[in-house]
Amino acid sequence: MTQILPWLRDETLKVLLIDDDDVDRELIRRFLDERYDVREAADLSDVPERLDPAPDVILLDHFLGAYDSMNVLRLLGAGHPPVILLSGQVTPELSDRVRREGVHAALDKGEIDSESLRLAISAAVEFHAEPSEE
Repeated sequence: MTQILPWLRDETLKVLLIDDDDVDRELIRRFLDERYDVREAADLSDVPERLDPAPDVILLDHFLGAYDSMNVLRLLGAGHPPVILLSGQVTPELSDRVRREGVHAALDKGEIDSESLRLAISAAVEFHAEPSEE
């Protein structure tokens, strides 16, 4: 059976935004319109309760207080929704490292705009919705 992607059914995409910076969270919210239900976690302790119901995609700040994105990925465990890493400085090394940990994409906060963020979210959700070939 073919899975119909949420935006093709005119459904709202559930986004979990994990970022400890109020200004960055506000900017991301402004980039996303009414087609996105954005839940926020300002620190690591907020994450578990924000995972129910499961989001369609997670936007994750690379540094979250004393923790980095690897701590959050370990907390999420296997089978988590697609993750898009947000960082103030995305290097090829960082991008490679987080992709090995299951992150779909890494975006530089200084280069994100509404269109690029929406495209990244769509690509991540679509990619993770495709059945894997076994």
